[in-house]
Amino acid sequence: MPRDSTSGRQKADSDSGVFIHGHGFAGIIFPSNMKAHQDQFPRGTRYWTPSESDVLMAEHELVPYLQQSGNPGVKEILKALGTYKHQYIGIVSGGHRQIYINFFCDTDKSDVWKSREIVVLDGGPCYFNLRYSVESKTFSNLRINGRA
Repeated sequence: MPRDSTSGRQKADSDSGVFIHGHGFAGIIFPSNMKAHQDQFPRGTRYWTPSESDVLMAEHELVPYLQQSGNPGVKEILKALGTYKHQYIGIVSGGHRQIYINFFCDTDKSDVWKSREIVVLDGGPCYFNLRYSVESKTFSNLRINGRA
């Protein structure tokens, strides 16, 4: 993969997205034309492509948000957060830009997650997602998968 030497980002091999990594995370920013995770949003949801700085801001705020969460599943997530892969999808909800972030345990060891969305039912805290508002710099809609 071609690498941008000034940051932790790499262009994916196809138009599937941009790989980004930093202290304690690795993820892929999906472009707006991919319309990833359509099943998670109402019909007619518009998409946009988050910038690297949008994603870095969300990542900066993630741990404090999770630490303040009252969700009992978060304790297990925080222990292993650095091992999760992240997928970033820009959506417009109620006229506001948000980043839908999909998190999952790195169990496959392949790079398929860089080119298509990962959707798993059940799986417990190994799979969760939330939304980050670019405007208010706040998180919402934390959803941790249940166990079968």
